[in-house]
Amino acid sequence: MKAKYLVKKVIKNTPYFYLQYGKYSRNLGTTLPPYLKHIYLEFFDNIALQEVQKLDADVTNQFPFVKLDRLEQMHYWYLCIANNELFAAEHRKLVDYLSIIFTFNSNRSEGSKITRKDLENAWNKELKRPRTSIEQEAINSRNAIRFTFSKEFRFNRKCLKLLHRKLLEGLESPLMVGQWKKIQNTAPGNQETSSPELVNRKLRQLFAWLQKSLRQKHYPPLLALEFYCRFEQIHPFEDGNGRVGRLLLNAILHKQKYLPVIFFTANHKAHCEAIRQFLAGRKRKLCLHFLDQADKTYSKCKSWTTPTRRKQAANRTTAIIK
Repeated sequence: MKAKYLVKKVIKNTPYFYLQYGKYSRNLGTTLPPYLKHIYLEFFDNIALQEVQKLDADVTNQFPFVKLDRLEQMHYWYLCIANNELFAAEHRKLVDYLSIIFTFNSNRSEGSKITRKDLENAWNKELKRPRTSIEQEAINSRNAIRFTFSKEFRFNRKCLKLLHRKLLEGLESPLMVGQWKKIQNTAPGNQETSSPELVNRKLRQLFAWLQKSLRQKHYPPLLALEFYCRFEQIHPFEDGNGRVGRLLLNAILHKQKYLPVIFFTANHKAHCEAIRQFLAGRKRKLCLHFLDQADKTYSKCKSWTTPTRRKQAANRTTAIIK
């Protein structure tokens, strides 16, 4: 097994192992320790606590009186286990867990009656043909998430329409699925949205803004939030805008190696009010709400996926650097 960020150096015929990420390194000695996964997690957690001190004032000012340690811990924790063969089992568990919990909360916030068991059946049994509308919703959600987080997904209007189709096909009118809205609608808090005839142009501008912001390396959590709210202000579809918007927000976080964030349905009223204030030019409430939901997401994911020392001792790591 080849573990990412693990480096082997031979000095005077003696092998030495190091964890290496950018300018940060940790000497592991001449043999790999039995609790290598825990050392990995500690190593990246320490990096996060150092990197958060380097964030620009433009970023920290968006979160007054609140430390950003948690967001950076999420970032480096996710960076540590994503696409790392050493954490392959934990990563698989994390992807399924996040997908199911995210879908459950996102859909229930929009009035769905879907249950966690429905979603687990769709994922675990790889359901293809739905027998009920609930199974159709579960299958659609699974396919939409996999598409959004795949290499095939691009932030453009074509992929956006396809995402909407995957999410709502068989659940809404074929004349509405994958099509821009034809009637005026409102965003959370009854905020005005773009008129139907402006949707195409507004989306083209939004995606151009996103690409420019990515090139300028804007702070990913703030960039994802700003994009999400701009998308909600356009509200391009007649239905499903909230679910699509949250998928897009998390796609941005994922592509920037930040842990996706679940907006829990129990906090949906606060979520809508935070968006309303953001669209009115008052961003602080949404930033604080996002940080609260991120903290809950991170805590749940860590407890679900982090390996125990006892279990790891029984399966002592034998990673080899080639």
